[in-house]
Formats: sequence, C-alpha cells, structure tokens
Amino acid sequence: MKKVLFLLLTLLSVDSFSEEEPLKYITEFKVGTPTTSTVTKKSFNEIPKIIFNQYRNAFKIKNIKVDLNLSWEKPWFTMWAKQHSEREYSINLWGAVTRIPGMNNNGLALFTCHEIGHILAGTPRMKIKDFLWASSEGQADYFATAICLKNYYESKA
Repeated sequence: MKKVLFLLLTLLSVDSFSEEEPLKYITEFKVGTPTTSTVTKKSFNEIPKIIFNQYRNAFKIKNIKVDLNLSWEKPWFTMWAKQHSEREYSINLWGAVTRIPGMNNNGLALFTCHEIGHILAGTPRMKIKDFLWASSEGQADYFATAICLKNYYESKA
C-alpha cells in the first residue's frame, strides 16, 4: 500500500515535460540544499572538462562535434547525451545529480564517462527509435568503467 501511495504522489507531483526542464519529481536538490555530497561547484566544473578533453581527439577522428554543457544551478537529477544532427552531439550535466546524498567526485567522473560512452562506445546500440545512434546503457557503462575512468585516473597519477 505504501508503494502505491508513493507512486501516486510521485505521479501527481510531475510537471509538464520540456527539453530545458525535465520531469520534476518530489525530490530536487537546489544549490545550498544540505546534503552529504562532497562534490563542489569547482569540481563539478573541472572534472567533466578534464575527462571531455581526453576525448577531443576521438571526436575529431569520428568527425563529430560534441559540446559539453554544465549547469550547476539546475535542481533536477539528470545527465544525458543528445544527438542534434548526424555529426553534432552534446553532453549535458545538471548539478542536482551531484548533490545526491553520498555523491562524490568519483561518481561525477563515472557519470561523465558514461555519457561520453553513449557517443563513443559503439555497439551494441539502443533499440529506441530516436536513440539508435547511442551506445546501449550497458555498453556506455562498460566504456565508462573499463576505458574512460582508467584513462582519467591514470592522467591524475
């Protein structure tokens, strides 16, 4: 019964969807919300850029343009990769996901690598009509953990 009540409350709290402002759920983490996350605005702006810059050559080799969009202030939990045209993509990271209790810089690095993986990791790909360009969730996870994070940590050594 508690699960049904929670589900109903969640559904009733959902605002309308737009690309700039995704579905809002009961919980949001605005800047300044008390949390146990150790990700700072500085690390939020630095870590994804470091990782992104490690893949600039890979983007160039694939002849694609990829933009990195960071928005520390956004209070919703989301990070995503998007295809804008055949050769143009973006990686979008919103600050609230880094304010989740327990989040740390390693988690931020993992999330960043995962989103890059959707663009670079190859097959298998998504089976959803508008996302056939994207590597599957599992493939993006594999790329993130086996390749991207390894490169990131080696660059810090």
